[in-house]
Amino acid sequence: MLDLRSKLYLAINRTGGCIWPALVTGAERGELAERLVATFDISEEQANADLEAFLAELAAHDMLEPDEA
Repeated sequence: MLDLRSKLYLAINRTGGCIWPALVTGAERGELAERLVATFDISEEQANADLEAFLAELAAHDMLEPDEA
């Protein structure tokens, strides 16, 4: 990913690569976690932890738009 404001390229790991397509189309957190469970055969708890870590990293780079709901 390219952060256009800072001009930094950010690499995403396999977790990010798995959920990125759904994330950019507005998928809910539950759907994103389900993708991780199905793709990596991990527990729901692990999927949620990985998802939160990825979203926190995006937020730290101001790369998420707030949820309108």
